[in-house]
Amino acid sequence: ARPKPLVNKGCVFMKMGDDASLQNAMACFDAALRVDETCVQAEFNLGLANKRLQNVRDAIGNFSKVLLMVPEDAHAGNSASNANAAGLHVEALYQLGDLHDALGDARGAARFFEKVRARVSNDCGVLRRLGNCAAKLGDDQKASAFYNEAHTVCPNDVDACVWLGSHHARSERFEKARAFFTRAALAETRKTHRIKWRLAAASCLRKSGDSEAALAGYLTIHNEHPNDVECLRHMAHVCGDLYLEDDARSWGQKLRVAERERDAGAAGGDEKKKDAFDHGSLLPLQAGTRHDSPVSPQSPSPLERSRSGVSEDEWGNGDLDLPGM
Repeated sequence: ARPKPLVNKGCVFMKMGDDASLQNAMACFDAALRVDETCVQAEFNLGLANKRLQNVRDAIGNFSKVLLMVPEDAHAGNSASNANAAGLHVEALYQLGDLHDALGDARGAARFFEKVRARVSNDCGVLRRLGNCAAKLGDDQKASAFYNEAHTVCPNDVDACVWLGSHHARSERFEKARAFFTRAALAETRKTHRIKWRLAAASCLRKSGDSEAALAGYLTIHNEHPNDVECLRHMAHVCGDLYLEDDARSWGQKLRVAERERDAGAAGGDEKKKDAFDHGSLLPLQAGTRHDSPVSPQSPSPLERSRSGVSEDEWGNGDLDLPGM
């Protein structure tokens, strides 16, 4: 018996994504390890399956074993197997950082992300994770340095732009904040988020005292998206700032109508969702799709994926609290 067919079969189950398939995948990887206890792909994938099933402690144990199975100097030599082993070592370090972060251990997570950074330089996603850990630990200066470095590596990275914009807004450096929010809006691919960053950029004008320019910015957004509730709310507020009382009342009325329509639509959507299958609930701990793909014996080196600089980790996708915005 050989472990590779069992690993490949487990990868097929992993791709299905539901809990039962993940359990089947784990059985395949366990069987592969019984055939060959040194099969690092099986141990790594077992960690991914445990992570997706929220077995965080077990996943940490799996990825820790991967580090023991693949020494730090595994990259020595030019063979494909050496490159793949080195990639698995880096990926295991990243997963351990992600899992410690999920447990609320930002300091422990940062230690693992630093090790990843030492092996894969100029990875925007890793730099952002380090910045996020520093922010959680209350070190805004270090967080800012990491996010600035991420922005230098990838100027159009939306999450880095948004964090830096929020950081400058909190410090009342509204011109700098507006520049980052504007760049984020240009690079953003999601419509609702693109509107959000444009509103934040216009709000920077308002907070810096240029309410007329802010009003012009809000009007441009409103003309493109007339039913956007947040834009209408900003319109009502800025008209109040400018003592345009009739306009403020008019925008306030439009806001109330839009809110009622939004709430009615949300209620209808909830009814439709009752019988819908929630695929997202299966992967609550995903932090980066590129790091969470199962590894088959024929997979490209994960190190090559790390070097690609393509990052999909999900920090920043939720609502941000933009002070005074």
